[in-house]
Amino acid sequence: GIAKTQALMENLFCTIVCCCTCTPLIIVGAPGSSKTLSFNLVLSNLKGRESKSKHFRDTSLFPSLDPHFYQCSRRTTSVEVETVFQIAVKRQSSFNEYHIPIKCVVFMDEAGLPEESHESLKVLHRYLDTCEVAFVAITNHLLDAAKTNRAVSLFRASYSFNDMKILAKECLGSLKESDTSSVQKLCQPYQEMSNRESFKTFFGLRDFIHLIHYLRRNGSSTIDTQLVIKGLERNLNGNDEFELICNRFLKVYKKNDTKNIERRSIIRILEDSLADKPNRTATGEQEAFDEVRYKLIVDP
Repeated sequence: GIAKTQALMENLFCTIVCCCTCTPLIIVGAPGSSKTLSFNLVLSNLKGRESKSKHFRDTSLFPSLDPHFYQCSRRTTSVEVETVFQIAVKRQSSFNEYHIPIKCVVFMDEAGLPEESHESLKVLHRYLDTCEVAFVAITNHLLDAAKTNRAVSLFRASYSFNDMKILAKECLGSLKESDTSSVQKLCQPYQEMSNRESFKTFFGLRDFIHLIHYLRRNGSSTIDTQLVIKGLERNLNGNDEFELICNRFLKVYKKNDTKNIERRSIIRILEDSLADKPNRTATGEQEAFDEVRYKLIVDP
């Protein structure tokens, strides 16, 4: 259920190298660019001698990671940030004293949120210079030069068309090849719509991913224009350009308008969304690639 895109592979490479060498890392990219996913994958694989892969069991190269998480907000204070680092540094000193092959890593989510005027992240400078523990920060926009000059900065550009095709294929799971080819064609209209300012400020890559999940979950026999409209109503709805979005996406099915396709009311869409449930395996567990998204109601 995880698409091996170029963005994910680069994130993984930089995260592993920087964590193992205690080199600060800042990953900058839009939501949905695999920033958090890559760090979680590294954590789940770098477990020292208990690692599933034999390559990661060599603790001289790949020590086990001890994560220390901090979720930034606009109310973040320098005291909170320093406390997280102090705890990590103290634990690292204990590991070093007893020669335990574990490296502490501070993971800072949404590092771009704290207000620059408060200088709550200025306390980072000393810890980025000393490199006593590993540090990974993810952010949606570039941090100031004082921080980026003290770390490796990985900039995530917009997804390439090839990456989006890989993403769509993995999200589709076990659908037949004809539907796989059909849904991959939806990558082009999404990229074209993403060039519109009104679209990219309202929707993101995660909306496209959930659209593909919806088509996979509800297209057991085939994917037709009616199902595509339902998927768009569920995942790319809510702004004034919805008709334009529908028309552009349906062009891949040789449909120039949506007049003859059944449309649901907002109440019906909400009812169907609340009734939507993930598929379950024979043991009752949710299938890994079948995710039902949250419900978001936009009140203008």
